Amino acid sequence: MKKISYLLAGLAMMTMSSPAYAVAPAATIDALIDIKFTPSVPLDPKYQFSGSAVIGNSGDYWNNILPDDNSGAVSTRLLNTGGLLPGGNFTFTSESLGLIGKSSTSFKGTAYATLMNTYVYTYGTTDFMTIGGLSVNTNYDVYVLTQGSKTDNTGVLTLTGTNVLGSTQTFTQSGISNGTLSSFQPGQNYMLETFKTDARGNLTFGYAAATPGKVAMINGLQIAASSNNGPGPTPEPASMLLIGVGGALISAARLRKKKSADNPVA
Repeated sequence: MKKISYLLAGLAMMTMSSPAYAVAPAATIDALIDIKFTPSVPLDPKYQFSGSAVIGNSGDYWNNILPDDNSGAVSTRLLNTGGLLPGGNFTFTSESLGLIGKSSTSFKGTAYATLMNTYVYTYGTTDFMTIGGLSVNTNYDVYVLTQGSKTDNTGVLTLTGTNVLGSTQTFTQSGISNGTLSSFQPGQNYMLETFKTDARGNLTFGYAAATPGKVAMINGLQIAASSNNGPGPTPEPASMLLIGVGGALISAARLRKKKSADNPVA
């Protein structure tokens, strides 16, 4: 009996330590999502961009967001970097939904010029961006590209959203580019923050200038599931069953041993 008990307990422990967790394969929806802002017809070649930015790979698909100045917000169905659904959806507000700013200096002469020379902006208020359709109560790394322009580089950007602890937190850009940087520098022309989705799978953050009366710009976004997501996966039901059976048999063996000790044979 003791051997059987220990064998079952051992099997249960092996099941726990082996890759037998009920882990779904990485969902398409949690693949990297890239967003850029386009001031004209999205298919206009001069605004097309594909490939990596701060993260990613060559050939990655970018969602071109074209504002509509007849609505109070823009809502767009997103594709992931493979150009596939489901990639979530995107809603945002900005200072002027009918206008995307253009800069002739951002990443000029580099492969990233098409990505970084257009932007949305806010002035004197807080605007919002929401990526919906993501995994619920999950942390995502958000790369906010914010190059600025040579003619207006005074607006230090702040981002406000739900942090990994579930609290509201504001993050402030540590520096600012004068619009002439041609490589991605943390704090200078991009911010990396980790935000948590809500119970509906929405990731929302506000953006504004740290100083009232200044312009805050966002050139693009990259959103990826974060590695910082708390406890590990839950064991499969089969694993739990083995653990329960093993535990019960061990308890029974201990009880039998105790009874034998209490009632020795003459």
